[in-house]
Amino acid sequence: MTGTNDKLYFKNLDSIRFFAALMVFISHSNAYLLYDLWSLRGLGRLGVLIFFVLSGFLITYLLLCEYEENGFISVKKFYIRRVLRIWPLYFFSIILALIIYHYLFGQAHPYYHSLLLYFTFLSNFDVVNALKENVLMQIPSSLRVTWSISVEEQFYLLWPLLFAFIPKKRWSIPILIVLLFSSVFRFMERNDTATLEFHTFSVLVALAIGGGYAYMIKQNISFRSFFESTNTVTHLFSFIVAFFLYRYFFRGWMQEIVIEIVFGFIIASQALTKKRSILNLSNIKFATNFGKYTYAIYLLHPIALALVDHALIKFNLVREAYPVIVLEVIMGFTLTMIFAMASYRFLETPFLRMKEKFTLIKTANKI
Repeated sequence: MTGTNDKLYFKNLDSIRFFAALMVFISHSNAYLLYDLWSLRGLGRLGVLIFFVLSGFLITYLLLCEYEENGFISVKKFYIRRVLRIWPLYFFSIILALIIYHYLFGQAHPYYHSLLLYFTFLSNFDVVNALKENVLMQIPSSLRVTWSISVEEQFYLLWPLLFAFIPKKRWSIPILIVLLFSSVFRFMERNDTATLEFHTFSVLVALAIGGGYAYMIKQNISFRSFFESTNTVTHLFSFIVAFFLYRYFFRGWMQEIVIEIVFGFIIASQALTKKRSILNLSNIKFATNFGKYTYAIYLLHPIALALVDHALIKFNLVREAYPVIVLEVIMGFTLTMIFAMASYRFLETPFLRMKEKFTLIKTANKI
């Protein structure tokens, strides 16, 4: 952990991370058929936006803690930590998806000339192109989900440089520039759905919002004290606002920015609150316990769902029947968790141990 007076409640953030992954899982399963489509409109998108804001918040907060403790930011060690955390499972999931879809389902990725984009963390641009050509569904979902990881890796390439090579007293300037640039880009591309939802410049605002909250908390005592004093009432109000925005004010160049600001508020209040709250997310034990598996849940759940779907077809089950939908969701989630736990133990953990050698700020979880 960071210093006693500067700690975050990582269990709360693990819960947020898990529920975000669950939203994405539900959106990719047939669970939406149990309700009308509008009730679950954009649930997967919502989960991804939460991931973006949370990633921007945590990465920025830890970078600033590193500077405070050591007087500098080691960009080299930052990149090594990100490589050890992201790359092993990322490349494994892509290779596994290509093998399964090609040999088991007889399907091939139609953009073989674009596969390089997936191996160079540029897959979000392949998704943009596929959407514009109206062939998005031809890309297996296990490859499509990598778009957000690609955006985060592009963000990680730039973000630490802003704090390592710009004087501390001017750190707010690049953050504001990124926020403004991305917001203007979104406005200019507001009629282009593909670019608005998946282009790096468009979604960069979500990561910068999370980073902005972390910066303000670290630089402004009053700002930090406010979030430390949040309680049940504050948490309830923020959850209600988030639900209202999701239900009635979601999708669009400006609407997403508004809901990302609310997500940043929720993340900051959950990370810093020192008051008793019945809505403290660390109380949800299964979510905090499963939080460490969320990276694998996110990347591997499409493969698990595809395998379950393939099995249901083999048994000639009607996938639109409610009992079959429930069975698919249960089997898909169970298989996803089996994959995620196995991934964490046998693939991710060895690299996480290596990552600890390059970690300057110790935390309670594996970020």
